[in-house]
Amino acid sequence: MASKKRKTGGGGRGGGDTANHASISLIDDDDMDDVMNQPAVDQERKEEEEEEESSDGGEEVEEAKEEGSKSRDKLWDDPTHDEMKGLKETELLYKSSLLRLEMNELQSEVEVDYTKLGPLEEWLHSFKSILEKLPRVAIKDKGLDSLYTVKGQTFEFLPPTQVELVGSFLLRTLVKPDLSVDVAVEMPSSCLHPKDFLNGRFFYKRNLYLSHLAKALSPSDKSLVESVTFSRSGYHRSQLVLVLKPRSLSGLSSKFLVKVFVCPPADFFPLQRFRPTRNNFRSQDGDISLEPPTPHYNAMMAEEQRLVAHLQVLHAEFSQCQALVDAALLLKVWVRQRCINHSHDGINGFMLSMLLVYLVQSRTISRGMSSYHMLRAAFVFLSKRENLEGGIHLTPSEEAKVTVEEAMEEFRGRYPAVLLDQSLAVNVLSRLSHSSLSELTHEARAAVLCLEQDLRDGFTPLMLSRVSLLCKYDEILMIDVEDEDEDRKKLGAERPGGGDWKEAIGFEREPGMSNAQAMETSVLTVLEKALGDRMHFARIFPDRSEDAHMFLSEKVTGKRGGNSVLLDSYETLEAAAGRNGWAASGNRRIFVGLLLNEETSTRKIDRGPSADDA
Repeated sequence: MASKKRKTGGGGRGGGDTANHASISLIDDDDMDDVMNQPAVDQERKEEEEEEESSDGGEEVEEAKEEGSKSRDKLWDDPTHDEMKGLKETELLYKSSLLRLEMNELQSEVEVDYTKLGPLEEWLHSFKSILEKLPRVAIKDKGLDSLYTVKGQTFEFLPPTQVELVGSFLLRTLVKPDLSVDVAVEMPSSCLHPKDFLNGRFFYKRNLYLSHLAKALSPSDKSLVESVTFSRSGYHRSQLVLVLKPRSLSGLSSKFLVKVFVCPPADFFPLQRFRPTRNNFRSQDGDISLEPPTPHYNAMMAEEQRLVAHLQVLHAEFSQCQALVDAALLLKVWVRQRCINHSHDGINGFMLSMLLVYLVQSRTISRGMSSYHMLRAAFVFLSKRENLEGGIHLTPSEEAKVTVEEAMEEFRGRYPAVLLDQSLAVNVLSRLSHSSLSELTHEARAAVLCLEQDLRDGFTPLMLSRVSLLCKYDEILMIDVEDEDEDRKKLGAERPGGGDWKEAIGFEREPGMSNAQAMETSVLTVLEKALGDRMHFARIFPDRSEDAHMFLSEKVTGKRGGNSVLLDSYETLEAAAGRNGWAASGNRRIFVGLLLNEETSTRKIDRGPSADDA
């Protein structure tokens, strides 16, 4: 290999002579090695430069490869503590992982995202400001003269002293698609008389107050309200609620309704006046000591006064446990899917929430349980009729004036189901009838079977499938109820066989109770006595024509004149509430559904005791 010669300094001639001599190498051995390795080094440098140039463009690809590798490795990691707890809980409680997945998916479908309800909360603040700024109005109403001995009574409308949110919205237990916000409006004490708890006076004044609110909130171009209607919250036609449809809620207007409940001040009427042994609906003539007790009317009055107090109890428990909120959501879905709350005497969401509070306070369930475990415990408790018939109560508070034993002795037997609140003076389950309690326990037993037995798909009929009200029963009866005067015109002074039809079915109406409620109770009593164990229970179908919302007429909105806008509006509401149906004046049809006992319904004869035992 020819060596590379180094040029030397000097003139042209000297340089040329040096070049002609034998070549002398000026490079040592180490330098020779470097020269020999130079091509490899250059190649390495070239590769490094190419890698550096391509590294910037391939960082994302490399990161994606690393993440994919980590995710694949994570699949084979040991389960965490939470994952082991969930797997064990699924194995012990849910019977199958599919059941748990279905319940979680159902809960995500029906629960409300409260983080997106900012416009609704702003609307509620504006609505509260409007109510608090309503002007003071003195109103003359002829209907007040029939309630008081002193004639010329006037009703003075004053803005509410308090406007509070109550119900499911504040507890975060709203269930889609029926979304409503309950607002409790407290009447000023100056609008009431201390004796207004007698003979329905408070309900009359409350409806006057509601009518004026409806007029003040009537829809207009600048109004916050798109529509104003009335709805009934109970059996009696005087139990009215103002239903508002908000305006301009950024897509929420079509989803939410606002229900306005008017209530008296919390301590205005003494709770002891509403105990079931007292009479608060008296006849004009007669000895007060001989008047029968009015437990259902008393319960109506007590409910109106305890709205905020009950909310405080519920909020204290539900705010501490998210699983309790989830259990309430699932119970509400169950009640709706099984059509248990289709009538005024059925159980509702408020009653279910209070039952959950009782189960927590009685340590039947604990805050450490899952929502499924709480749901199952509630089904087991409701499946035993004696639990509610025997009477239960919340933890008594300082406002309780009697002992638990005295309160239970007073309430048992006067209501089909008893759940006393913290005051031991109010039965939360006073609306439940014997037939609705039978339906509730029957459905709870079926729910327990679905959850306990290893059914392939027990969750679908329990929670996902909506039961048709017509298909739920084996037999449906239609009963024509005629007015007593019309009945006598058709059949003469006496009925075939003698006696009156009311006497034949044992019709008795408690003072202050609506005729419809008394009539339905009597019909169900006759059916239960006649069929006995041949049926599980009988239920009255709701009358859709009477239960529909009552829209405001022109009189209520003030477009027509009259002696008194409020008087006209009240009478209009009374007529819209179904005066003929609920007052039993005129023809009315009652539809009754019968769920028969498949083992005994076809029995041809009921045998009595043997002759030896006679």
